[in-house]
This record gives sequence, structure tokens and C-alpha cells, in this order.
Amino acid sequence: MSITSPLLFAFQNKLTTTSKNPFHLITGFTLLEVIVALTIFATVGLAAFSWLNTSFISLNRISQSSVRTEMLINGLELLRHLNPSLEPDGDFETEDIILTWQSKEQLGPTIHKKGLYIVGVYDVTATMEQLETGSKIEFSFLQYGYKQQEK
Repeated sequence: MSITSPLLFAFQNKLTTTSKNPFHLITGFTLLEVIVALTIFATVGLAAFSWLNTSFISLNRISQSSVRTEMLINGLELLRHLNPSLEPDGDFETEDIILTWQSKEQLGPTIHKKGLYIVGVYDVTATMEQLETGSKIEFSFLQYGYKQQEK
């Protein structure tokens, strides 16, 4: 087999040739190219890791907020039919939750001469604890209360 082209000769002997032939093919990367490539790769990796970490932190905050909102809705629903005039404080327990409340009269009772009921507005403060997760929330709201007038 005869070699007719200097380019083909350089290609076949690229690993063993050390001459200063202009057709000599240089293979591999220089140390500077490797360092630059690793720096770029590390920067992109660090940015991706930082973005993922921020996403997980946000997801955790949203999850906690969702649990608190669900507890608040459940607590308000359980106390919706509460009559603080008849039951100013108390507690309610199930397998998963403990709900306690206390109420104070916000506005004095309103007595109508022709009415059958004494009506008042109460400030109700409630604490709800979810036993399964250990989450605890405290909230307050205004609730009307009434009781029948004594004749």
C-alpha cells in the first residue's frame, strides 16, 4: 500500500508523529480548555442546584400554608353553629383534632322589649391542634350569641 497524500500520511501516523509537519493533526484538549469547560459545567450545575433548592423551599412553605388553611376552614366550620351566649368556652375532641375555644362579650347584650331573645356579639378565640402532624393554629372571630329572655 503506497501513501500518496501527505494529509493521509499525517492522519495514519497522528499518534506516533512528533514532527513539525503542517499536516500534523493535534488530538485531545489542552489543560486550559479542560479548566474552562469544568468551570462552565460547575457554574451551570450550581445554578441548577440553587434553583432546585429554592423550589423545594417554596414547595414546603406552600404545603405548610395549605395545612394551616385547611385547619382554619375546619375549625371555623366546627364552630359555625356555636352559641357563645349559652356555651362561652369549651372543647371538642376527635381522633385527629383537639379544638378549644373561649369567648368574651364584645358588645353588650341587646334586649328588645317585645323580643323573645337577648342578643350579643362575642369575640371567640379558638385553638386547634392536629394530633397526627402536631400542627397547631390559633384564630379568633366574631360570633353572635343569643338566649331566650326570662319572663
